[in-house]
Amino acid sequence: MFSEKELEEYAEVLIWGLQTARRRKFKKNDVVAIPYHLPARKLAEILYDRLLRMRLNPVPRALVTPQMEKSLYVRATPRQSGEMKTSKLGMLRPERPSHFLFCPGVIVRSMVSDSM
Repeated sequence: MFSEKELEEYAEVLIWGLQTARRRKFKKNDVVAIPYHLPARKLAEILYDRLLRMRLNPVPRALVTPQMEKSLYVRATPRQSGEMKTSKLGMLRPERPSHFLFCPGVIVRSMVSDSM
């Protein structure tokens, strides 16, 4: 869907957005979470590499699939379905490219608290 060059440029914009959204500059060894949907794996790999080069500690995590999400709502108890509130750098991509017409596909937030 995207060329390698486009993904590299996309990663550059995501990192710029992450740095711009923070009140404080990143320090060496700060942790940055990278939650991603499986179709965005290549972009996550590029971001992971770039963040390592910036001397940050990326923490990649594949997000649940639509079937897993359905199972959560159908089978989980209220206690199981609790959700942790965490800021993160995320690559959220719908399964079909046509969905890009209706959503930006990317949310940029910093995991390290701005108050640190």
